Amino acid sequence: KIFEGDIVKTEQIIPVLGTNIFAVEYAHGNYFIRYNSAVLSLFSVNESAEVIGNIYDNPELIEG
Repeated sequence: KIFEGDIVKTEQIIPVLGTNIFAVEYAHGNYFIRYNSAVLSLFSVNESAEVIGNIYDNPELIEG
């Protein structure tokens, strides 16, 4: 299961974003992945997403 605040890694890099590690956010009844100002639905990568940490214990995973 994936929850808000988790950091997930996808199997492939999202070309538009140039990374495969994202923080998960929840808004308006849906989960999203965010990288800088880009936001995508978590549904689009959920099958290949693996939780590798969370924003509270592992902020270094998403700091650029």
